[in-house]
Amino acid sequence: MSHASPLTVPDPERAVLVIGAAPRGTFEDGLGRTLAESGTALRYLQAATDIEALQAASVGDEAPPSAVVLAPDLDNPLALARRAHQHSPLTQIVILARPERFEELRKATTMAPMIGDHWSLVDPADERLPELVRVAVQGTLQRMHLRATLDRMNARMLEPVAFDSEAHRSLVVSNQYLASIVEHAQDAILAVDHDDTIATWNQGASHMFAYERQAALGQPVGILVSDAHEGTFIELVQAARSGQAVRNREFACRRSDGTAFHAEFTLAPVRDEADRSTTVAVTARDITQRKRHEAELVALHRTLEQRVQDLHRANASLLAALDELAAKERELVALNATLEVQATTDALTGLKNRMVFHNSLEEMIAVAERQRAPLAVLVVDVDHFKRVNDTLGHQQGDRVLQTIARTLMAHTREQDVVARYGGEEFVALLPNTGLEDASLVAENLRRACGGLGTGEPPLTVSIGVASFVLGDSAASLLGRADEALYASKAHGRNRVTAASGIDADRPER
Repeated sequence: MSHASPLTVPDPERAVLVIGAAPRGTFEDGLGRTLAESGTALRYLQAATDIEALQAASVGDEAPPSAVVLAPDLDNPLALARRAHQHSPLTQIVILARPERFEELRKATTMAPMIGDHWSLVDPADERLPELVRVAVQGTLQRMHLRATLDRMNARMLEPVAFDSEAHRSLVVSNQYLASIVEHAQDAILAVDHDDTIATWNQGASHMFAYERQAALGQPVGILVSDAHEGTFIELVQAARSGQAVRNREFACRRSDGTAFHAEFTLAPVRDEADRSTTVAVTARDITQRKRHEAELVALHRTLEQRVQDLHRANASLLAALDELAAKERELVALNATLEVQATTDALTGLKNRMVFHNSLEEMIAVAERQRAPLAVLVVDVDHFKRVNDTLGHQQGDRVLQTIARTLMAHTREQDVVARYGGEEFVALLPNTGLEDASLVAENLRRACGGLGTGEPPLTVSIGVASFVLGDSAASLLGRADEALYASKAHGRNRVTAASGIDADRPER
């Protein structure tokens, strides 16, 4: 940030003091051209720090800046605005506010009576920014000239000098100038006498309250506000007459035709030569449109809040529905898993069922055919199982089958497929296993099952073994294993027979 000398330009009343990192190009180009067209020079001032900027605004006896612009990068522009107002009460203050802070600062400035009407809030991206600053400069200059005129008038009235026609003429001109400013101001400006009646009335008041001057003069000042506010308004008039400051008070007002509107009042005592305050100066500004906009913003905010609440409720409902859907999906997954187990597992033994065995046999034959890999099939049958059911009962027979199933699982590999084929018959698929190794596995199974029984006759199993040869189908491979099983049965049971050199009748199982 550059640091310029404070208010050392030839015409210091025309200087604009910028506090903060404002867009210099915007001021020098757009504002410079706008002010130049109206015959006003622009001196762009920008201090190194906020404190230096405020000091620059009140150095010596030089005139204060005609406008103070607070850039949007400031953390607390309102604090600086109040301090700048304390240094230069007549200076117009322009606060640059980006959209995300505009509403926050607008509300805050309405609560800043110290600044009064001498401020404006502007978006730095607003293309009307140069014109708004120009208007601010003109407003400050008008107030400065009015204050200077009043000071000169008061000084001359207090000077005990002899009558001077030239001084009298200047005083008359000054009074005419002041009267012209008051008469043509857009705001309502009036004076209230000691008996709370209207003593003066300008054109702005006629336009705002729809009373002609002669109709308003002498009327109780309470006619300006609504019946509900009349008592409070008279109390403020009396408070201002006693010397209290009354600034920016809002009232519901009424025009002569009965139409209602809102206005913002500032009341100040007018003192005579003896420093007595009997008359009260009143200024009023129509804020109906501003109040309407505020109400619209409040309504819009409430609508937005309602929509946000509706959205939250909709989101909550959606989340609840999603949770319910997820729970249903979990139930479905669990049910599918249960159905899959039921569809692929033998309910009594927990082994794979016959359908899974056949599907696995088809798949493994295809792999063995393609990869030229060995594959073996075991068919296991419990010897004399009918006698177990007849002598010990079907429940004991079921327990025997469950014991056989656990033994088969304990003596086979994870990649092997062990299934209950039907009744007391079991089958096993042994991938990557030749006939000799499969016969050894079958022998181990036979021995393990032979030690399970304690009754008479002792529990034994017969096993048939067959290995895959190129061209085998599922039926042919299983058929050879089945033939080997019958050979074991034919040769006395409790034995393992490989599917080679088989020639035996099928005995009773």
